[in-house]
Amino acid sequence: MAELKMKEYTFFFDGGGWNTEWAKTRPQAYKQACKRFPDLADKILKDSFHIAKEDERKMLLNLFY
Repeated sequence: MAELKMKEYTFFFDGGGWNTEWAKTRPQAYKQACKRFPDLADKILKDSFHIAKEDERKMLLNLFY
């Protein structure tokens, strides 16, 4: 059986905001994000998790500048 590789997942919060999580699967990324942001776990949009793309990351990071 092939070993799953770590991937960076981008996700969004209800009401605005985003972050990333490194995990082997989408469900694992969601679980980790809920643990990392326990006060915001109910605001994490489970269906928004997707593998991060470089152009999207650049666009999102540009929101800070």
